[in-house]
Amino acid sequence: MAGDLPNPYKVAVGRAVSAARTQAASAATALDGAKRAFAARAWTGGTSAAFGTNLVGHATAAKRAADASVTALQAIHNKEPDTVEPGDWRLHWRNL
Repeated sequence: MAGDLPNPYKVAVGRAVSAARTQAASAATALDGAKRAFAARAWTGGTSAAFGTNLVGHATAAKRAADASVTALQAIHNKEPDTVEPGDWRLHWRNL
């Protein structure tokens, strides 16, 4: 009898997608305060320009990485069946 049990792995990945979206939103805005301070010229001269450039680069990289993790988890979730056969590894995935 194919597919007669709910897929707990899909449920867990769905929860991970939700958590990843929350974390991705935090990562995307984590450096906003520092970027605003630089835009307001809180630090000028010396190595401030290089620091500001690196700050923007790190903020961009953090957002891209966070978005990529959400995309990867969503792809896994989308590929999973809603139900699985008895004995399927997904029923015991936490024990693997």
